[in-house]
Amino acid sequence: MVNLLFIVTSHGELGIHEDDAGLFLAELSVPYMIFARAGFSLDIASPKGGVIPIDPTPCTVCDVDPMMFDAAVQRFCASKGAMKRLHDSIPLAKVQRTQYDGMVLVGGYGALWDFSHNSFLALIISHMLNEGRMVAALSHGTAALMDVRATDGSYALKGRTVCAPTFEEEEIRQRVSKIPYVLEHQMKDLGATHCKAPAFSPLALADHNLITGQNTASAAHLAQLILDYFHITSLQGSSL
Repeated sequence: MVNLLFIVTSHGELGIHEDDAGLFLAELSVPYMIFARAGFSLDIASPKGGVIPIDPTPCTVCDVDPMMFDAAVQRFCASKGAMKRLHDSIPLAKVQRTQYDGMVLVGGYGALWDFSHNSFLALIISHMLNEGRMVAALSHGTAALMDVRATDGSYALKGRTVCAPTFEEEEIRQRVSKIPYVLEHQMKDLGATHCKAPAFSPLALADHNLITGQNTASAAHLAQLILDYFHITSLQGSSL
C-alpha cells in the first residue's frame, strides 16, 4: 500500500487585503479521491494543524469540464474520513516523514504565505527528495519548493523542469498586486526550467521524483503522473 501525505495551507487571508485565501478545495479533492480509489493510505497535514481555511472563490478554469471538479468536491465532502482529516489536519511539526512514500503539496493562495520561507517544511521536502521519495506540488503548492536545498546546499530546483502558476494567470485573476510574488518568476530565478501551458490549461510534469502541476486544471494530470510513479495501472471503482 502506498502511504501518501497531503500538505495544505493554514493561511486564510490574502495578505493585507480583505480577500479570503486558503485552500482551493478542488485541488485537494480531485487527487485525493483518485488516490482513495487506488487504495492509497492518505493523511492531511498543514503548518498549524486543525481546521483548514477554504477559499470560497468559485473554481473557474478553462479547457476543463467543471463538472469533474464539482463531482470530486462532492464526493470528498461526502466522505466522513476525508472531512475528518480536513477538519483535524496533522500539525506539520508532528509529521513523521519516514511513514510516507510521498507527499503532495496542494495549492490555494494561502500557500504563498505559509509554504514559502517555512524552514521546517523545506527540510522535510529536502529529506524526501534526497532520499528518493516522491514529492508533488500542485499550483500554488509549488511555493513550498522555493527554499528546498539539495545535499550540496544549492537550491533543489536548480536544473529541474517544473511548472507553476504563470504571470498571465495571476494577471487575469487580478492577483499580481495582492500576492507577495509570482511563482513563474520564482521558479526561473531559482534555476529551474519553467514550462507552461496557455493560461488555465492543464500541464503536469515529472522530473524524476519531483512532480509539478501548473494550476487547478492540472489536478487530474498530476494525479495520473503520481499513479505512474508508483506503477498503479488501474483504479478501484468508477471514474470521477
